[in-house]
Amino acid sequence: MQTLKVDENLELRMVDEKYAPETFRVVRENLEHLGKWLPFANENYTEQTARDFFRTQLEKIRENGGAVYSIFWENELIGGIGFDNFDREAKTAEIGYWLAADRQGKGIITRSCRTVLKQAFGVFGLERIFIKCRAGNLKSRAIPERLGFFLEKEPAGGESEENNETLVVYSIRREDWEKTFG
Repeated sequence: MQTLKVDENLELRMVDEKYAPETFRVVRENLEHLGKWLPFANENYTEQTARDFFRTQLEKIRENGGAVYSIFWENELIGGIGFDNFDREAKTAEIGYWLAADRQGKGIITRSCRTVLKQAFGVFGLERIFIKCRAGNLKSRAIPERLGFFLEKEPAGGESEENNETLVVYSIRREDWEKTFG
């Protein structure tokens, strides 16, 4: 099982069914916070939902590559981060993430994103990474902005940035990442 050490207190561990009970607990404790932005965080979320997600993600990784991690702070599961729509041929992927409400504002997702971006451009040889956020989720949107991503798609005319359904799309190319962080 792959683990990426982010710093002294923070590590990313490849998803595993053994983390389903902890994931269930954290998601359920944060339903109000996560449910505003993420469709999976709802009253129907169960430990089995977490287990099924992990199985599905591990199968996608076996078939297409990529990685999906549980985020641990001092050995406590506090969120998740990983690649979605991983496309070896196009050399692109999306990064998605979530974090317990009481852990926000500490740079955890920014540092975790830096770590998976190094993996994406280095180990996986990808050329472009996307991050999609709900338009009104300003904390989530701050992550790609802080990391030098470019805003590709803004809300269409007349759509409010507070609209939780509207997505904004950010991207960064390998060469831009390397110029800034390489």
